[in-house]
Amino acid sequence: MPVTNCGTCTWICIVTRTVLIFLSVGSVTCAQDPQIQPPPTSLSEALLRLQMLDTGPTRQQQLGPIEFFAELPPNPLISVESCRAAAEYSAKMDGRALVVLINDQCGYERYEPSWPRFKSHRLGNASECFVGVVAAKAVQDGLFNFDDPVSDTITEWADDSKKAVVTIRQLLTMTSGIEPGEIGYVATYKTAIQVTLQNDPGKSFGYGVNAFQIFGELICRKLVAKNGSYDPMGYVNYLDERILKPLKIEIGFWSQTPDKEANVSVGAFLSAVDLAKFGAMLCNGGTWEGEELIKKELLEEVLKGTEANPKYGMGFWLVSQNQDIEVSPETRMIMPSFGRTMIDGMYIAAGNGRQRLYVLPNEKIVIVRLGDPRVDLFRDETFFRNLLVKQDKP
Repeated sequence: MPVTNCGTCTWICIVTRTVLIFLSVGSVTCAQDPQIQPPPTSLSEALLRLQMLDTGPTRQQQLGPIEFFAELPPNPLISVESCRAAAEYSAKMDGRALVVLINDQCGYERYEPSWPRFKSHRLGNASECFVGVVAAKAVQDGLFNFDDPVSDTITEWADDSKKAVVTIRQLLTMTSGIEPGEIGYVATYKTAIQVTLQNDPGKSFGYGVNAFQIFGELICRKLVAKNGSYDPMGYVNYLDERILKPLKIEIGFWSQTPDKEANVSVGAFLSAVDLAKFGAMLCNGGTWEGEELIKKELLEEVLKGTEANPKYGMGFWLVSQNQDIEVSPETRMIMPSFGRTMIDGMYIAAGNGRQRLYVLPNEKIVIVRLGDPRVDLFRDETFFRNLLVKQDKP
């Protein structure tokens, strides 16, 4: 089987029933229109070139699932074969897309016939992966500090002795004590800031969307001084300008409340490849293509658990061997199913329908799994049992 190789990384695209294209990150050879291009200078350029391939919905439905995989140096954790096994499991559980990056290179991708390669997908609660990063960037930009009281900005809280001391860190780690809100219902900013305090700040974990909506309002108010006027989509616009555009990531869509504000925790629509690029930046400690986008020490704050829940940071579920905690059945439906196959140090953005962004910083691996949001059959443990290369026991 001939394979095009530029010496960087060999890519093969396989379509069910037909070997359609052979390509490398540096060159493209297509049966319809052969062409050779100079090697790309960056991962983003390589990903951009892959958009030239004819993998649109009509073509893909004719051919079946599409796979891309690369000849990469052996990895002790995963291989092309194990990626395929994990992809097969994901597809059986109504998965639509799977992307695996290894050392900033696209190691494996699979797209089902219903989902073209660059189509934006609803992330659901996995949209929360942006919240802590936005907070870190805002700290870096001098808008606030993690341990500033929320009431400095949400001044309606200043007259409540308990609400007045809630910090931004507590708000985003779900330990503020406020009423979490009903999963599946997103309040307007005005409604969210009026919620009651159920527990003392810092003493308990309560997962829900209200905290993120309050943070959305906080960002909008902080930006008034900079922009000169209030923008109800200020959170998304700040995320886009300060983080996503430098990564060359395009927001497909962001849903809004009835008051035209961003649904902070559930509103994002991105392609699997773009979400993987965001994960690659995180995996590199806030750096993208040699440029520091988020200071590493600030990103580390985002990924710290709390005494109330060591397995949750700011928008991310943290894999560790620490104690399990009691959560509501609704939260259990969204959070990852931790198990022995999960890797210490990994962190996860998780959304309903089992949308997933897995970041394994120690192994330099990023994985994106997107699926039908109406289906809840996928299990993280089973996925990783398929994904990880079986190790021979001594």
